[in-house]
Amino acid sequence: MHKAFQAQSDLSKCAKTVMGSTTGDNGLFYRKWWEIGQEQTLRTCDSESTSLSSPQKWYPCNRGGEFRRWYGNLVDVADWQFNGKHIREFAKSYPRNLSQNFRQSITWNLITSGRLSARLSPTGCVFDQAGPFAIPTDPHKEMIILASINSSVSQAAMDLMNPTLNCPPGVMAQIPLFSPDKADVQEKIKQVTLKLVDLSKADWNTQGLQTQPIGLASHKLPKLNTRVTRYVASGQLKWDWR
Repeated sequence: MHKAFQAQSDLSKCAKTVMGSTTGDNGLFYRKWWEIGQEQTLRTCDSESTSLSSPQKWYPCNRGGEFRRWYGNLVDVADWQFNGKHIREFAKSYPRNLSQNFRQSITWNLITSGRLSARLSPTGCVFDQAGPFAIPTDPHKEMIILASINSSVSQAAMDLMNPTLNCPPGVMAQIPLFSPDKADVQEKIKQVTLKLVDLSKADWNTQGLQTQPIGLASHKLPKLNTRVTRYVASGQLKWDWR
């Protein structure tokens, strides 16, 4: 481990690690994606100017979540209409790093269960304080950075530097980054990591469909009350109070 710190550059040399915003009232400004009509959600925003001119109110938001690597935990949407106007004007809010929103990046959980779990955040997301993120200075190294954060070396380094459950951007910036010199090794790491992201994305999307038995994921299906009536009538409704 001592050699890893000596021989490797830390994450701060190749990525900017930052904290997301604090709304001051999560109940007011956040919803689950299935609570909002698809036509009210903008998932492809790529800039602040696009957000300022778009009529949609809700945007995908990274808020940490359960232990999950490579991709996923995209269950929340934030009221970010007009580039977060309502949150920015809310007295108790603390907007941070707004110019970094919407960019493809690497995010992780501020509060961990003891193990690091970094994920690729696609273009179009905004960030909560519970979902810190890193913007690589060289986009071509994005997959290598993601693989390095999720490696056992990074976990061991984090255990030494920060034995608490918190993993803020400043601490993450200090972990040693494994970046091999040989181009063929770098390419192999990139391809393997891309495959892991694709597999995790497919798994995440499948889970999203399976956890919505009455078809909340599709705006093309009948209205909600009709779907609920059909679901109850089918006899599939079961209550589990555990």
